Amino acid sequence: MNYDKIKLMQMERRDIPDLKGILNSYKIPLCEFRELNTSALNDTYDSSLFGKDGNYNFAIRATTEGAFLSTVGFCSIKCIDWVSRHCELYFIYATDDDPATIPNNDNAISAFRTLIDFAFNELNLQKVWISVPENNNIKGVLNSFGFVAEGVRRRSKLSKGDYIDETICSLLVQEYREREIK
Repeated sequence: MNYDKIKLMQMERRDIPDLKGILNSYKIPLCEFRELNTSALNDTYDSSLFGKDGNYNFAIRATTEGAFLSTVGFCSIKCIDWVSRHCELYFIYATDDDPATIPNNDNAISAFRTLIDFAFNELNLQKVWISVPENNNIKGVLNSFGFVAEGVRRRSKLSKGDYIDETICSLLVQEYREREIK
């Protein structure tokens, strides 16, 4: 579905059921050893809200005809290294027809661009990186932003009973600013 406008908004407690549903139904491999439950997500939310973990967590919300619809995804800036000025990105956009966490559609790309803009322009970071499981079809989107594959972590994620590789892709602020984003 194409929406009028996509916005990143600070995650709120009311977003937790949507987040739980997206993560558990899509079986997106994260650093979790079991399905997420509401209690664990509430704890994570409380840590983020009160600045205990230094992460920035956003709900991706869409509007049609000026009215907000349900949350369509989530994204985060995590593991910020304030000395070296880099961080890890997480991005999950719910869609029925594309298994990628960053589908190749205008709305998802707009939200991802907003997340990167926030990291580089608001937080003044120098580098962002994202972990890409081998079964995730987002490399085309990352290439359009100028991300470069830095390396492969072999057999690092368990997905549907099999261990899979993940590629670490990064983008430097200079590369982002020099590149014309489509």
